[in-house]
Amino acid sequence: MKKVPAATRTVLWTNLARTSLLQKMMQGHGLHCGHCVVWPGQRRREKVCCHHYPQVTGKFEGEGMQCITTHQGFRDNCLSRYTIESVIILFKQSLRKRWKEEFENKDEPHRTYRHVAYSNFVRWVWHTTGRKNRKILTACVVATVRDQFPSQIYTGF
Repeated sequence: MKKVPAATRTVLWTNLARTSLLQKMMQGHGLHCGHCVVWPGQRRREKVCCHHYPQVTGKFEGEGMQCITTHQGFRDNCLSRYTIESVIILFKQSLRKRWKEEFENKDEPHRTYRHVAYSNFVRWVWHTTGRKNRKILTACVVATVRDQFPSQIYTGF
């Protein structure tokens, strides 16, 4: 079988994303809030909807919302550039020597903003972060943060 170049796969995937087949695929993976997105290279375990975690649904359930990304708390904590810049300053002050300069990528500030937005989301929902407390981010959260802070290349959180 002939290998399809990555650029062609991306175009094919983009065309597929415009069809109802993608919606069926998302529902087949339990992605049903309406904001989840399946992207090329996404691992099966990353296809998680905000409805998967009771801690996440507990944030928006009584407010008549279908997705955590429509919650004002999410928008304020994870999408506000001002909140994220404040958290970066706090990280720098509290970590001092341990602050890794790679987190603050001056060539691509949106990478740092995404990292902090994902950390803020985990801290807001589960009240803790750290090496031994990893959570798989929901597809809708990742898609919304990527829309807010776009980049040419994405890497894992």
